[in-house]
Amino acid sequence: MVGTIVPVGNGQAHRRGELCLVLSYGVGCMVGGAILGYLLTSMGSGIQHARFMYGQSKYLLALVGAAFLIAGAREVELLKFPLPQSRWQVPRSWIYLGHNAGAFLYGTVLGFALLNPVVCVSFYAVMIWIVLMAGRSVGLALATAYVTGRVLPVLGVWYMTRKSAHDVSWCLRTVDPFRNVVFVLNGILLVGLGSFLLTVTWYR
Repeated sequence: MVGTIVPVGNGQAHRRGELCLVLSYGVGCMVGGAILGYLLTSMGSGIQHARFMYGQSKYLLALVGAAFLIAGAREVELLKFPLPQSRWQVPRSWIYLGHNAGAFLYGTVLGFALLNPVVCVSFYAVMIWIVLMAGRSVGLALATAYVTGRVLPVLGVWYMTRKSAHDVSWCLRTVDPFRNVVFVLNGILLVGLGSFLLTVTWYR
């Protein structure tokens, strides 16, 4: 994915992306993430109100904790199961809107995240946490943090291409081994959160 963003949307991974395109993509990601965060927190306010009214928080914590343990096991490949996700792809024709506009729209769709393939199960974990646990401000902060995590690799690859004589393809090959580290860290975090929630539930 990074190879089609730097430069954005044209698939020419042998070139070096312009900063304005990368920034347009980053701003678009933040806009899409803010929209997603607002929708999730709006949904969550109703669910959390019902939870408060009917006093089912203990069972909900146990359910979320168990879900996080399963998600963590999948992230480190102890379990394998498909994730629900959209197969829609951003159309290449968007590039004809202009490179900056295309980069912004591309980033907005990827920042919204629900319209694209999902690689990490941690995305759903963040969604569940925002809807069921977090308030409005915390939920928006979590959504922003998640989107920031998607923008930073693009900025990192762009920076590598500007500071070296290598193209984007070389940079992607260089950083690709670190993907497994990200998955392992996600799995550890999910298992830790799941264990914590189940422990809290047990002693309530």
